Amino acid sequence: MDFSLIKDFGRNKIYQGAAPDDDIKTIGQNAMLVEMAAGIDALHWVKQGSLKSVMYFGIEDLPSDCLEDSVLLALSHACSGWLITGGDLIFGCGAGVSRSSYADCATLMNYCRMTFDEAMAVIRNGRPQASPNPGFVAQLQRMQNTLMGV
Repeated sequence: MDFSLIKDFGRNKIYQGAAPDDDIKTIGQNAMLVEMAAGIDALHWVKQGSLKSVMYFGIEDLPSDCLEDSVLLALSHACSGWLITGGDLIFGCGAGVSRSSYADCATLMNYCRMTFDEAMAVIRNGRPQASPNPGFVAQLQRMQNTLMGV
């Protein structure tokens, strides 16, 4: 499985990587997968007992496939809430590069009150190949104050 530890908060962790395979094992006792890749049967891992929960967005890795602002904000709040309760988060997409870093970045910006640049630095420290596409970057930068709760 191609997952990288992005951030260790002590009582919870954030991971990022490619879409999990059938051998996924629970990374933590309370892990949720945030799957961004279109065409993935994300509930498969919940049904087999490998994960506690899944959020599935299923977008293509195209600059035009950004989530609506309100949906991206809701995703960041839901993920922040999961972390607050002590859960682990796994952000996945086809290659673990663009879509997963998009959702991961929005969450770090919200949960840690980080700027876009700070959040991307944390992500790339754990997963150097992380690189959201230009449309995702533009939206994250435009929404920076909203995601940070400013």
